[in-house]
Amino acid sequence: MPPYRILFVCHGNIFRSAFAHRRLLALLADRSPLVSVRSAGTKARLGDPAPPVVLEGARAYGLDLSGHASTPLAKDLLDWATHIYVMQDDMLDAVRDLSPEAAGRARLLGALDPEAGGTQVPDVGGDGSTEASVARRFARIDGLLKALIARELPRTP
Repeated sequence: MPPYRILFVCHGNIFRSAFAHRRLLALLADRSPLVSVRSAGTKARLGDPAPPVVLEGARAYGLDLSGHASTPLAKDLLDWATHIYVMQDDMLDAVRDLSPEAAGRARLLGALDPEAGGTQVPDVGGDGSTEASVARRFARIDGLLKALIARELPRTP
């Protein structure tokens, strides 16, 4: 099992955590033996797809999220993860409620670079999502993932 097992958590696992999951995998193509990545949602229903506006936004990063299906957050995922990154404060509470021992491995993704917009990575509204709002969130998450790589993940030998 890879030494770094990263879990991204948001509410529905159809937007922020889904993008972070796939984008980090793409950014880490050369380090894949060292890192495994998953994502889940605190309020996710099993199997929900990413909405069209999210699919389109992900294409700007060369990502195809059309095969993504949401995963509800569960204790076994938390136990699997060595690093847990959540998008908002309330998700830290959800992690703690499901697995008190995993709470020590959980932190806000935005804490990696709070100067770039605070520690929270807000959601966008379901049907009210616009391409511009999705693009702004994806750009923020992309920057945070690059900070995560630079500060916390090893280079391959």
